[in-house]
Amino acid sequence: MDTFEAYVNELKASGLTPLYDALNLGLSELQNVKKQFPGCTLRMLCLTDGHDQGSRSDPVEVAVKLINANIVVDSVLLGEQVNTVLHGISNTTEKTSTLPAGGSSSQRELLVMDFDLDGECVD
Repeated sequence: MDTFEAYVNELKASGLTPLYDALNLGLSELQNVKKQFPGCTLRMLCLTDGHDQGSRSDPVEVAVKLINANIVVDSVLLGEQVNTVLHGISNTTEKTSTLPAGGSSSQRELLVMDFDLDGECVD
Protein backbone atom coordinates (compact mmCIF):
# COMPACT_ATOMS: atom_id res chain seq x y z
CA MET A 1 0.00 0.00 0.00
CA ASP A 2 2.88 2.40 0.69
CA THR A 3 4.12 1.94 -2.87
CA PHE A 4 0.66 2.68 -4.26
CA GLU A 5 0.30 5.78 -2.08
CA ALA A 6 3.73 7.01 -3.12
CA TYR A 7 2.84 6.47 -6.78
CA VAL A 8 -0.44 8.38 -6.43
CA ASN A 9 1.30 11.26 -4.68
CA GLU A 10 3.70 11.59 -7.62
CA LEU A 11 1.02 11.69 -10.34
CA LYS A 12 0.97 14.80 -12.52
CA ALA A 13 -1.61 15.93 -15.04
CA SER A 14 -0.61 15.08 -18.58
CA GLY A 15 -3.83 16.38 -20.10
CA LEU A 16 -6.08 15.18 -22.86
CA THR A 17 -7.54 12.23 -20.95
CA PRO A 18 -10.94 11.13 -22.25
CA LEU A 19 -12.37 10.13 -18.86
CA TYR A 20 -15.67 8.64 -20.04
CA ASP A 21 -13.97 6.77 -22.87
CA ALA A 22 -11.63 5.31 -20.23
CA LEU A 23 -14.59 4.21 -18.12
CA ASN A 24 -16.16 2.66 -21.22
CA LEU A 25 -12.91 0.80 -21.95
CA GLY A 26 -12.76 -0.41 -18.35
CA LEU A 27 -16.35 -1.63 -18.68
CA SER A 28 -15.45 -3.59 -21.79
CA GLU A 29 -12.38 -5.15 -20.17
CA LEU A 30 -14.30 -6.12 -17.05
CA GLN A 31 -17.06 -7.71 -19.13
CA ASN A 32 -14.37 -9.96 -20.64
CA VAL A 33 -13.25 -10.94 -17.13
CA LYS A 34 -16.87 -11.67 -16.18
CA LYS A 35 -17.09 -14.16 -19.06
CA GLN A 36 -14.14 -16.10 -17.62
CA PHE A 37 -15.20 -15.73 -13.98
CA PRO A 38 -19.00 -15.37 -13.87
CA GLY A 39 -19.13 -15.34 -10.06
CA CYS A 40 -16.79 -12.37 -9.69
CA THR A 41 -17.72 -9.02 -8.25
CA LEU A 42 -16.43 -6.38 -10.63
CA ARG A 43 -15.08 -3.07 -9.40
CA MET A 44 -13.22 -0.23 -11.07
CA LEU A 45 -11.06 2.33 -9.27
CA CYS A 46 -10.72 5.62 -11.09
CA LEU A 47 -8.05 8.05 -9.89
CA THR A 48 -8.55 11.28 -11.77
CA ASP A 49 -8.18 15.01 -11.73
CA GLY A 50 -11.86 14.95 -12.73
CA HIS A 51 -11.43 16.71 -16.06
CA ASP A 52 -12.70 14.94 -19.16
CA GLN A 53 -10.92 15.93 -22.35
CA GLY A 54 -12.54 14.87 -25.60
CA SER A 55 -14.49 11.74 -24.72
CA ARG A 56 -16.66 10.44 -27.50
CA SER A 57 -18.63 8.33 -25.04
CA ASP A 58 -21.73 9.88 -23.53
CA PRO A 59 -21.36 9.83 -19.72
CA VAL A 60 -25.03 8.94 -19.16
CA GLU A 61 -24.81 5.99 -21.57
CA VAL A 62 -21.60 4.81 -19.88
CA ALA A 63 -23.27 5.08 -16.47
CA VAL A 64 -26.28 3.05 -17.63
CA LYS A 65 -24.00 0.35 -19.08
CA LEU A 66 -21.98 0.19 -15.84
CA ILE A 67 -25.15 -0.13 -13.77
CA ASN A 68 -26.59 -2.81 -16.06
CA ALA A 69 -23.30 -4.75 -15.91
CA ASN A 70 -23.24 -4.52 -12.08
CA ILE A 71 -19.82 -2.88 -12.12
CA VAL A 72 -18.99 -0.69 -9.15
CA VAL A 73 -17.00 2.45 -9.89
CA ASP A 74 -15.03 3.95 -7.02
CA SER A 75 -13.53 7.29 -7.91
CA VAL A 76 -10.99 9.48 -6.20
CA LEU A 77 -10.52 13.04 -7.36
CA LEU A 78 -6.96 14.31 -7.22
CA GLY A 79 -6.58 18.05 -7.18
CA GLU A 80 -9.21 20.77 -7.10
CA GLN A 81 -11.52 19.81 -10.01
CA VAL A 82 -15.14 18.94 -9.16
CA ASN A 83 -16.88 16.37 -11.36
CA THR A 84 -20.52 15.88 -10.43
CA VAL A 85 -21.10 13.41 -13.29
CA LEU A 86 -18.34 11.08 -12.08
CA HIS A 87 -19.63 11.51 -8.53
CA GLY A 88 -23.08 10.43 -9.74
CA ILE A 89 -21.66 7.41 -11.56
CA SER A 90 -19.86 6.30 -8.40
CA ASN A 91 -22.94 6.85 -6.25
CA THR A 92 -25.32 4.98 -8.53
CA THR A 93 -23.10 1.95 -9.14
CA GLU A 94 -23.07 1.05 -5.44
CA LYS A 95 -23.67 3.96 -3.19
CA THR A 96 -19.97 4.76 -3.25
CA SER A 97 -18.83 8.32 -3.37
CA THR A 98 -16.22 10.39 -5.08
CA LEU A 99 -13.64 11.25 -2.48
CA PRO A 100 -11.15 14.11 -2.74
CA ALA A 101 -7.58 12.98 -2.13
CA GLY A 102 -6.31 15.15 0.68
CA GLY A 103 -3.23 17.23 0.06
CA SER A 104 -2.20 15.64 -3.20
CA SER A 105 -1.30 17.84 -6.12
CA SER A 106 -1.66 14.84 -8.42
CA GLN A 107 -3.62 15.64 -11.57
CA ARG A 108 -3.27 12.71 -13.99
CA GLU A 109 -5.99 10.21 -14.86
CA LEU A 110 -5.35 6.62 -13.88
CA LEU A 111 -7.80 3.81 -14.32
CA VAL A 112 -7.25 0.69 -12.27
CA MET A 113 -9.44 -2.34 -12.68
CA ASP A 114 -9.79 -4.46 -9.58
CA PHE A 115 -10.59 -8.05 -10.43
CA ASP A 116 -12.01 -9.40 -7.20
CA LEU A 117 -10.82 -12.98 -7.67
CA ASP A 118 -11.68 -14.38 -4.27
CA GLY A 119 -13.73 -17.44 -3.34
CA GLU A 120 -16.83 -16.13 -5.11
CA CYS A 121 -15.27 -16.70 -8.51
CA VAL A 122 -15.79 -19.89 -10.40
CA ASP A 123 -13.68 -20.67 -13.42
